[in-house]
Amino acid sequence: MVKIDENNFNDLLDKCCETLSQSGVIIIPTETVYGIICDATNIEAVDKIYLTKGRSNTKPLQILMSSIIEAKKLAIFNKSAEKCAETNWPGALTIILPLAKNHNLASNFNSVNDTVGIRIPNSKFILRLLEKYPNPISASSANISGQDAADSPSSISEELEQKVDLFLEGEKSKIGISSTVVDYTDESKPVILRQGSVII
Repeated sequence: MVKIDENNFNDLLDKCCETLSQSGVIIIPTETVYGIICDATNIEAVDKIYLTKGRSNTKPLQILMSSIIEAKKLAIFNKSAEKCAETNWPGALTIILPLAKNHNLASNFNSVNDTVGIRIPNSKFILRLLEKYPNPISASSANISGQDAADSPSSISEELEQKVDLFLEGEKSKIGISSTVVDYTDESKPVILRQGSVII
């Protein structure tokens, strides 16, 4: 476990990029809950998240992006989804949209359908990482599947900690609950799949 502070901020960004590029998975603090991340274009790394969490591969992973411009490279935005994104990003909102045809995501990140859930987190360290790392980043909550999401380092299970390649410690998550998830694949009928702190 390595604590993020001003003295090691840039060094840890480099360490994260190195770990991600080597198919590693990382526990990292966000404003919602602690997450576990990997390179979203790397089949081996995506598999590792599923195995580490004991998560069914029929449950798609979230993709973290640095900007709406970058998100549009992966997803097809309709007007309602774009307006929602502009209002709530960066923040605790995940928007599900159809995948763009020319995306570069690993084939196993979503084995169910041709959609993608995207979020721009409101977290300084992760935003810097997303800007620095060349590929999209997959994410899920940092917990064994079926257990509660962790909002602090102390609430992350030892079992999970032992399975990851890097564990970054930050403050307790400001929000403490997972993001709101809204499906905008049908512009006329957006569906809230999970209610978090963001009200749509």
